[in-house]
Amino acid sequence: NLVQRERLAPAVPVLEARRIDRGVEFVRSDDNWFRPAQFANAPDGTLHVLDVYREVIEHPLALPPEIKSQLDLTSGQDRGRIYRIVPAGFTPRPRPALGRATPAELVALLAHRNGWHRDTAARLLYERQDPQAVPSLERLVREASLPEGRMHALYALAGLGRLAPATLLGALGDAHPRVREQAVRLAERQPEVAALRERLCGMTGDEDARVRYQLAFSLGALPGDAARNAALARLAKRDAGDAYFRAAIGSSLVKGADEVLAMLATDAAFATDAAAGGLLEELAAQVGQQLEAEPVARVEALLSRLPADGRAADRVLAGYLAGRSKAAAERLRARPLSAAVAAARERLLDRTRAIALDDGRPEADRVRAIGLLFAGSFADSAAVFDTLLESRQPQPVQAAALEAINAIGAAEGGRWLL
Repeated sequence: NLVQRERLAPAVPVLEARRIDRGVEFVRSDDNWFRPAQFANAPDGTLHVLDVYREVIEHPLALPPEIKSQLDLTSGQDRGRIYRIVPAGFTPRPRPALGRATPAELVALLAHRNGWHRDTAARLLYERQDPQAVPSLERLVREASLPEGRMHALYALAGLGRLAPATLLGALGDAHPRVREQAVRLAERQPEVAALRERLCGMTGDEDARVRYQLAFSLGALPGDAARNAALARLAKRDAGDAYFRAAIGSSLVKGADEVLAMLATDAAFATDAAAGGLLEELAAQVGQQLEAEPVARVEALLSRLPADGRAADRVLAGYLAGRSKAAAERLRARPLSAAVAAARERLLDRTRAIALDDGRPEADRVRAIGLLFAGSFADSAAVFDTLLESRQPQPVQAAALEAINAIGAAEGGRWLL
């Protein structure tokens, strides 16, 4: 029965909504049939609120039969309404007739301060597909004072199929980060243009996190060559501590995860950073689950080069083994674990068992170590699980042990638990 007003604010690299009004609502009603459901921004700058106005708003399936039998579920079906909210002293503006506007007039409206004008002008330019608008749009990309105008002009050119690489290159250097962000997104549609590829790969140091976040996705549309992979590695070194960035980088490495993994794991400063471990595991898991010959060979060679007792080796090996545990059975048969990696796995298991059983260790370290026991068989760690599930153990330790048994997936583990 109310409308709450919130402002979108950066919560790098995404957005969050924060309440604007304190102790009051933007719109409220004591009529419990008031069901505001949607809004529309009008050309005169007012806000239209769509009110379903029904006695019962719940879906019939959500109501118990004994309650539903006492209600008229259609009550109010003829009473929907629209409210217009205006400021005090409002004077209506003339209604625009954009259907009769010229291409030049529509282009100028892309820089209007009212979003309705921008959206409507953009729609009409797309529907008309008039090439006469192209020169004006290219000027607007360069000259519009409102960043929304420059952004709309870019998309209008793309909608006409006339967004030139030179125009995009200029927008990638725009002073406003939101324009740069959208230019990055549009540039991924032209991966064949060498100048755009080079520019995108050179933007990993952009000061704005949302530009870099979009870049992490858009680089995935480029050919998986050394320059693209090096750019993703640079992004990772700067932003791998954020889960959103890790997901974006991983999504761009359907091909090339092994190469970026090698760049990161052999960078001593990065590999020892606590925030880096998650990405090392995730990239290694991608390689392990895909189980393609060349990437597997590179990761196994990488494991042989990393210090056996180092944090990076443990994270890469754990991720790789986790990925393999999810790979298709036929791929596992085709690519058995190499002798060197099998030996590394046994060393890892020995270390993790010792940490898991060490009551003097921080609980978080023990839980982390228990999570790695999935890499061995149930029989290998049965005695460890026996101790970890004793009633004296902290609940997180017992829970981690149960999760590890489940991850191993052996029938004997289930019987042992029972």
